[in-house]
Amino acid sequence: MVAGEVRELAQRSAKSASAIKQLVATSKDEVALSVERVQQLVTLLASLVGRFSEIAGQVDRIASGSDTAVDAIRRITEAMAVLDRAMQQNAAMAEETSAASLELLRWADGLNREVARFSRSENSPPTHLAYAA
Repeated sequence: MVAGEVRELAQRSAKSASAIKQLVATSKDEVALSVERVQQLVTLLASLVGRFSEIAGQVDRIASGSDTAVDAIRRITEAMAVLDRAMQQNAAMAEETSAASLELLRWADGLNREVARFSRSENSPPTHLAYAA
């Protein structure tokens, strides 16, 4: 009976060893597959990091372009303000020139009347002679 038990124990040990060997082989294959997947994941993550770096560079260039555009708009606004002030000054000067021109026209009209009065006086006989006649 001891020999039968030893044989049975040996058979169970052999089956267990075979099952363990099979589990080890399966685990080895699964570990190899996992290692391969981890390597693929590392490659994918490296690719993503590279792509994110490219995107960050593009965002920086866009931000720089936006800063340039904002600066250009600010300079245009300043130039428009200068032009507006110049237009207002020109309008004021035109108004002043118009007023001065009207005043000169009035003076010229007054001078024309005075000259006409003197011209009539020259053509008519002197008044002291007219009384004498």
